[in-house]
Amino acid sequence: MAYIFWYHKKVTILSKFYVETNKDNKYFIVLIKIMIRRAWNNLEKLLKPINDFGNFEANLYKQLL
Repeated sequence: MAYIFWYHKKVTILSKFYVETNKDNKYFIVLIKIMIRRAWNNLEKLLKPINDFGNFEANLYKQLL
């Protein structure tokens, strides 16, 4: 599941960036964590039918087009 791994890595980098830039303002850190969690849930919803069917990449392209 390279797509999930890539996405997760991107989210981790993004969250680290926000933690480093907003050390004073914890409200923004909480806000970005909620946004990341929502985006992750949406990605899981997108990938669930693909995983059930089996043919990962072909179905991913079908869903995105």
